[in-house]
Amino acid sequence: MRAIFIPILMVFGASGYAEAQDWLVDDIYRNTPRVLMVPTKPIDLRFRREFYGIEYKEREKTLGGDFHEFVKENLYTYIMLWSIRVVYDPENVRAVFTPSSFPRWLTNNINAWQGCNGKAASRGKCAVRKPFTAFPLWDGDYLKTNLAQHPIFGAGTYLYYRAKGYDRAASGLASFGLSALYEYTVEGWMQPPSLTDLILTPGLGVPLGMALEETSNLLAGSDNQFIRALSYIVNPARVFILDGEVAWHTLLGRTVTLQFSW
Repeated sequence: MRAIFIPILMVFGASGYAEAQDWLVDDIYRNTPRVLMVPTKPIDLRFRREFYGIEYKEREKTLGGDFHEFVKENLYTYIMLWSIRVVYDPENVRAVFTPSSFPRWLTNNINAWQGCNGKAASRGKCAVRKPFTAFPLWDGDYLKTNLAQHPIFGAGTYLYYRAKGYDRAASGLASFGLSALYEYTVEGWMQPPSLTDLILTPGLGVPLGMALEETSNLLAGSDNQFIRALSYIVNPARVFILDGEVAWHTLLGRTVTLQFSW
């Protein structure tokens, strides 16, 4: 085989030699089934040591300088909320297209707050609504819903916008705004909005997001490889948003490659 490739090397050079070698391998093994397929675009998590200092803050997007982009980002995120709702609660989406849904939506969202037990409210069985001016301090939802699930949603929204490159003010505002949009125009088609959710979702979620972000940044600057890997667990947005852009190949289930750099 060496005698065959020496003249080819002389005529075509090193690149021609490589191409001829590939041609020969393909000619010999063309009909052999390929059992092991190389992943197309694997995510490369090298767990590099990272720092978030003054230079990082200077690149942050602000409401003043990037307001137009901020509005577009909110629109995309709002569409994503509806997409998730289609999977999570298809009945909610079907209710939007019923003839009586819009008048009921106006009545529930303008004249009343959710004022009964959370399970009954989720099933549309609340007969008594509190007036808009009553401002209930508790909507009757379970503690895990009001104090865990909703704040996690608020923190997730905050971390998403931070990973997209926005400063804390813009990210916090996005968490409050999207929480209100969700209460009034997504879940609001099924049940009246809850003042508790409007306050607690971003009110607890934004501080939680700040704490998770700072903890993740601290872990990312560690000399220990295992500790640096934990930064991705504390702040999952760093896995799905790379360099300010959503890594769709991660969301679509592509292979994740863990490569350690010591």
